[in-house]
Amino acid sequence: VTLTAILLSLVTTFTTMAFISTQAPVFAALVIGDDSGGALGWMLTAMGGGGFVGTVLIARFSNFQRKGQLVMVSVAGAGIMLIAMAQVETLLLTMGLIAVQQIFFNTVMITNNTIVQSITVDEMRGRVMGVYMLDIGFQPLGGVIAGILASIYSVSVSWMIGGTACIVSLAVISAFAGPFRRLRI
Repeated sequence: VTLTAILLSLVTTFTTMAFISTQAPVFAALVIGDDSGGALGWMLTAMGGGGFVGTVLIARFSNFQRKGQLVMVSVAGAGIMLIAMAQVETLLLTMGLIAVQQIFFNTVMITNNTIVQSITVDEMRGRVMGVYMLDIGFQPLGGVIAGILASIYSVSVSWMIGGTACIVSLAVISAFAGPFRRLRI
């Protein structure tokens, strides 16, 4: 169960957040058509707003017990939102989609953190959390992949590939994650 939680956090960070965080300026300039920085500012504002809403929702519904299923649905949602963002060219729609994507992303990160902290024995918690936090360390590598894909194809195609990789990775992990899906905390 712990390994599944760590893998799902890594997949979501590596295939969605790494792509968005490194490619948002290029997306704002080339896809939305605003290289002044205004569109990027609004996109980042929507990201922050979505993250805040996701955090509040998780706090409000902290007694939800099927946390494994919640994480899996949220990983899929984060990937789907990235694919959807790759299809749009307007700022307002991008802002809405990126806010929802951040709700899903924060749900994955916060819920997985809760799962890992709850099921890990005290003697191992520090070591397990150190491994869990590697997902943040791998984000720049995902950004490099996103940049290579964007330079070969386009930012939109790069985001479509990232979102698709997220969903495919979820499907592969899900095939071996029965205990995680059934997890109740």
